[in-house]
Amino acid sequence: MIAIIISLAFTGIYARWKEQKQFVRLQKLYSQYNLFLSENKQLHSQYSEYTSLLKVEKIAQKKLNMIWINE
Repeated sequence: MIAIIISLAFTGIYARWKEQKQFVRLQKLYSQYNLFLSENKQLHSQYSEYTSLLKVEKIAQKKLNMIWINE
């Protein structure tokens, strides 16, 4: 009887330890995911800025070509 109680107690402790370990692992994964999202947003922002600059450059190049042709 005492062996069963001790066995149940250790089983409960082990289950709680395993649950805590999984929770810590999930927290780490969640923080990595958030870091990935912030890096992705930053890259998207840089890409948008780059494409905007390309559009402005193309427009400026066309205007310069028009001025050069008209002269």
